[in-house]
Formats: sequence, structure tokens, C-alpha cells
Amino acid sequence: MEPDGFLAELPGDRRITSLALTEPFVAWACHRRTGDRAFLERLYPKLRTNLYYKLRNPSWKVHGVHMVRNYAYAHIGAIYTLKIARVLDRPAAECDELREAAEDSRAAIHAFWDE
Repeated sequence: MEPDGFLAELPGDRRITSLALTEPFVAWACHRRTGDRAFLERLYPKLRTNLYYKLRNPSWKVHGVHMVRNYAYAHIGAIYTLKIARVLDRPAAECDELREAAEDSRAAIHAFWDE
């Protein structure tokens, strides 16, 4: 992970081409299968930092055609980062921030279809 929160999803990903988040969903799925809370505790800070990086720097909006699929990935990333935060008993204010990120990404999907 880069200092500003960027985390490439695939080898060769660049900031300009990187899609929104899928890692939180994968981490959640692994946790559901294993029950390994320590696994989530190790990943959560990076997942949360990367979520906010992607929401602040949405390459799919700045560098190309709007794609609803990418908005959906951002929404799914926010939802699963919030699920992880709740499992880890993160502070209410932190969970509220993540819930707002999920709601904002959902609104972006609706706005895309309304354009």
C-alpha cells in the first residue's frame, strides 16, 4: 500500500486504471468461512484507508467514461468495510462514516442511471 492509501488490485495496476474496491468483500468472505477475527484486524486499517483513497480519487470518473460497474464496486467496498468495522467493534463515529460512504456510493449509482 502506498502512503496515500492506494492499493493496486492486480500486478500492473496503475492509479489511472485501477477499479474500485473488491478486497473488503473478499476479506469478509474469508472471515465468514474461517471466523478469523485477527485476520480482519490485520487487514481492516488498510481496507479502510484504501476505501477512502478510492472515494477521494475515483479514476473511473476522472480518467474515462463513467461506468456503473465501478460505482457498484465502490458501493460494495463501502458496505463490506462497514460490516468488518462492526465485527471489530469499531467506534460508532467510524461506523457512521462508513455508512455514509455506502449511502453516498449508492446515490452515485442512482445518479448514474438518472443521467
